[in-house]
Order: sequence, then C-alpha cells, then structure tokens
Amino acid sequence: MSLWSPSNILAGMVLNIRRPFALGDRIRFGEHEGEVVEQALLFTRLRTARQIEVIIPNGLFLKAPIEQLSTAGGLILACNVRVGYHVAREMVELMLLEAAQRVGGITDEPLPFVRIAGLDERAVVYEVCVHTPRVHDQDRLLSELRERIVDVFAENRVMGGSEASRTEPN
Repeated sequence: MSLWSPSNILAGMVLNIRRPFALGDRIRFGEHEGEVVEQALLFTRLRTARQIEVIIPNGLFLKAPIEQLSTAGGLILACNVRVGYHVAREMVELMLLEAAQRVGGITDEPLPFVRIAGLDERAVVYEVCVHTPRVHDQDRLLSELRERIVDVFAENRVMGGSEASRTEPN
C-alpha cells in the first residue's frame, strides 16, 4: 500500500476524528507493538521496546483491530509456563504466585492470579497474570517475572519451561 494512497489520507482523517490512540499510547496492531511517537495524515509511527521505529500506513488501521495497551488502569502481564503432570497443581500455583510477588512494579490490586491455560500430552500450561501501572516497563517487568519464575522453580527443584508472554489492557 503506497503511503500516498487516498485510503491513507481518508484513514488519517478518521483517526484524527475518532482518536483510538494518542501520542505516547502503547498499542498493538497486527504483529507490531509499541509506543505511538508520531501521527501524520498518511501514516502512524510506532517505537518498539527494542527502539525500532515502525511506520504503518493509516489505511491499514481501518482494516484490522487496534489493541490499546496503555489504559489508565495499567496492564495485565501474562506469562505461560509448562510443567509436567507429576508436579502438584497447588504447588505450581503457589510457586508462580511467589515469583510474581518478588517482581518490583507489580501491584497488589488486582491480585496476581494463576490459571490453567492448556493441557497437552506431557504437561499442564499454567498462566500467571500480574497487574502493573507501569505500561512502558512491560518488557522489563516480563523479563523480571520470567527470572523470578526460574529462581522459585530452582529453589523448589522443579523443572518448567516458559512458553509465551503477552500483555492486555486492564
């Protein structure tokens, strides 16, 4: 899609009127996630956590959902961990909550929680969810959460493998 297409100009005007996001907001659009650093008539520029700037033609915003990640309430960060069936569910949940409590920047309200996200032939997929008001620190906080999970699992001599992490607006 050419930046100079009429659909980009029209979409830029629609975005200017509807304002689904603003400068400084953190959004996810398709495979791209980052902070909105520029909104022009033809395109929107995002800066990713790795400081890469991505230019998205505005016409694309009319064709797919925009996930607004920076809300006034903060973010829910989630990290999945696969643990074999031989480890008691209650023990895994306690270890994941302990790991969450060791992360700085995580709030007590809403409380961290654990849920079973899936089952496969060899393991249970647990998802630990935590809340943070520090939207722009999400990558560092997820990294710290993974580190604490590894630490707590090692302290308890339990092997597990991290699968994926994601963020959702609160």
